[in-house]
Amino acid sequence: PPRTIAADSKPDLCIITDASGDGWGAICVDEVGTPLSVAMPWGPADHRAGFTKESTGAEPEGILRATYRFVNPSKHGRVTILTDSAAAKGALSKGHSGSYRMNEVCRKLAATFPTVAFSFVHIPGEANPADGLSRGQLHPSPGEWLNACRLVDRLREGGG
Repeated sequence: PPRTIAADSKPDLCIITDASGDGWGAICVDEVGTPLSVAMPWGPADHRAGFTKESTGAEPEGILRATYRFVNPSKHGRVTILTDSAAAKGALSKGHSGSYRMNEVCRKLAATFPTVAFSFVHIPGEANPADGLSRGQLHPSPGEWLNACRLVDRLREGGG
């Protein structure tokens, strides 16, 4: 299973993710507060693989792709992922699931990032600033950037 962060540790990197049938998106905030974003549609091979049809497949895949995009193991020892998928949060926190797709993501995270300690936090879907990015929006709105930075600030201050 992925290594987990001690409750009193501050993350080096926070990534807010979302996925839908259209694609995946993420907003990343580093330790100095620099925000970055990515929005990617699912490709034909993703649709053929079938995981884009349900959130139990799309959400963990979006999390995996966001970690591939933003996490540098030589720079980031502690990474917190914020997701509106309670199922992904639970499975990835435990490092396993009854779902084949979730188990694949757990395995790939552990194999790709053996020195990174991950923590996973559930956020309400209506509060997820990455939602539009997963649905074709190219960049977060000013309000979504502000919401992302506020979520990360609260998390780093210990307010979850």
